[in-house]
Amino acid sequence: TLPPVTDTVARFVTEAELSAVPAKTRVNATLHILDVLGVALAGVSTPPAEIAVDYCKRLGVATEASIWGTHVKASVSTAAFANGLLAHALDFDDWDAFIHVGHPTSMLIGAALPLAEKIGASGKDLLKAYVLGIEVICKIAANCPNVQDRGFHSTPVFGSLGAAIACASLLKLDAAKLKAAVGI
Repeated sequence: TLPPVTDTVARFVTEAELSAVPAKTRVNATLHILDVLGVALAGVSTPPAEIAVDYCKRLGVATEASIWGTHVKASVSTAAFANGLLAHALDFDDWDAFIHVGHPTSMLIGAALPLAEKIGASGKDLLKAYVLGIEVICKIAANCPNVQDRGFHSTPVFGSLGAAIACASLLKLDAAKLKAAVGI
């Protein structure tokens, strides 16, 4: 019999090595990360971003992670919220038209970069985490019916899973902790 899917995913995430990722994939992933940071910086001055940053300031002072394009520091989760919003504020972030994972990089990097900042992860660790998150959600999405046709917006459906995978990779969770982190 086949192992449970969660075991397969957890093993994939915990055992993967960046060196096994093709150079072209690493370059493309780097460009997607740079792109989302660029559109986030462009989105900082939008009214929704201003509201989100103001909200984050009112939540309290935490100095764990940066809210991009500002001098504001926040908790990892608060920075993830704000950065994801900034990255999508202008709706110029990357979009997948083939298997319909939505706008994945705003979700994955929005969550992973604040965590990487807090724990002092390397750029290579962040790149690996991003690639693994994208790989997992693309495989899931390719094997699911188009969730948009079923009334769901694919970005939060797949992006949340991808963000959990990317953050788990950064935290170097073992298989049991990964399953617990994603609630399975």
